[in-house]
Amino acid sequence: MSLWRYNFSTKNVDKGKRFLKGINKTEPSYLKGRKGEIKKGKLYIDGLQVVPTENVDDYVRKKVLGGRVPMSRDALYYFLSKNAIGVTRAAIDKLLKAQHIIRETDNLQPSTKKKPSRRVLKKGQIEFDLVEINWIDLGFKPTDDEITREAGYIFTVADSLTGLMYAKFSPTKFQKDITPRAKEGFNWMAEKLKTPLSKMHSLSDSGDEFDFKLYNKWGLRTKQVARGPLIEVKNSQLQRALYRIAKMKKTKSIHTLVKNAMDVVNRTQSSLTKKAPIEAIEEKQSDLAEKYNKRRGKGSGGKVKLRPLKPGEMVRLMLLKDKEKTNYTFHKAYKGKSWSKTRYAVLTKRGNRYKIDGPKGKKFYHRDDLKLTTPVDKKTIKILHDRERATEKAEKAERAKIRKDIDEQAKKSKRPKRKAAQKAKEKYRAMMDKYRELDKRIGS
Repeated sequence: MSLWRYNFSTKNVDKGKRFLKGINKTEPSYLKGRKGEIKKGKLYIDGLQVVPTENVDDYVRKKVLGGRVPMSRDALYYFLSKNAIGVTRAAIDKLLKAQHIIRETDNLQPSTKKKPSRRVLKKGQIEFDLVEINWIDLGFKPTDDEITREAGYIFTVADSLTGLMYAKFSPTKFQKDITPRAKEGFNWMAEKLKTPLSKMHSLSDSGDEFDFKLYNKWGLRTKQVARGPLIEVKNSQLQRALYRIAKMKKTKSIHTLVKNAMDVVNRTQSSLTKKAPIEAIEEKQSDLAEKYNKRRGKGSGGKVKLRPLKPGEMVRLMLLKDKEKTNYTFHKAYKGKSWSKTRYAVLTKRGNRYKIDGPKGKKFYHRDDLKLTTPVDKKTIKILHDRERATEKAEKAERAKIRKDIDEQAKKSKRPKRKAAQKAKEKYRAMMDKYRELDKRIGS
């Protein structure tokens, strides 16, 4: 009988622990024929940590807010199932739907028929791009030494067949900064894919930041296009992961944030190959291509169908206007401006349109513009609030220490102290504290 079929309640898990400690003589059925052990007070079976049903939410929440795991249901289940038992897809789905920092950055719901997609048959078909990231969107200015501007860039490379992605932060978009990152990225990709640069070819836009002649000398074949569909998708995935991790308030280093976001992308299971990119690189190329191209090529594509809504269910409203309409508004998903933060109740249904009491009063909206959502996780909100308070407290203490050191140095000086100068210094510090508080409120 599979381990996943057992009910690992706290009571049942305790029975296993007591048996392994020699307190109970009756061996639980889930331990028969399996290796059970206790590590740091936790039960492990065949190397997998057993998570009691009552603790699943806390376990998953801790992993998600750590900022280093995939943030979709199936990908997170796939990742956690390698290390733990007792965490179900349903439990993951329920918790993820309640994480506001994830739901606010959801992609728009696809609603049109997809165009046929080109087949990919071998590793080494890569696309690369440059992503701009500004500190207003991030919510803070990174603490890295090389940060001198109000924005930075991320150089990205992605492989079509495996989905493997490389990302590296750059303070500018000048060739002198981008070229070494491009060389590192291409070589990293060649090493991981076990494919020499001479057998790889790439797509990118024709930006001045790229030195295509030099890339060709390295052996990489390049082609310029208006936009690369793969890298656009991977960039969106990376940005969503990065901004979600940033909101978890674990670090203010942009290099660490980009590295962690890259790890999340490369650990996220592909819906096509059913493998995470970091695993897909070890797969046989022909097997991978067969899975990847199952819905590609001639006759591919299909209409996305969303389940009908029921009166009383809560939804978020899509805030962007249609592309065909005037004053069309466009936002990247990571900005969190695609969907309303307010949740609205579905009142009535008429075909594929549903009435809600939204920002413009009671009005019907198409199903594509409404995203089913659940109440936010209050425990997550408290954890993030506590992290923010701790960071503010540490920064305030550091600022007070610096000011104290400055004042003590000033006291040692033989230069006479003027009351006006002291008053001006205090006034300036109060003004800076006021602006700092204002910046925090507006997220700049």
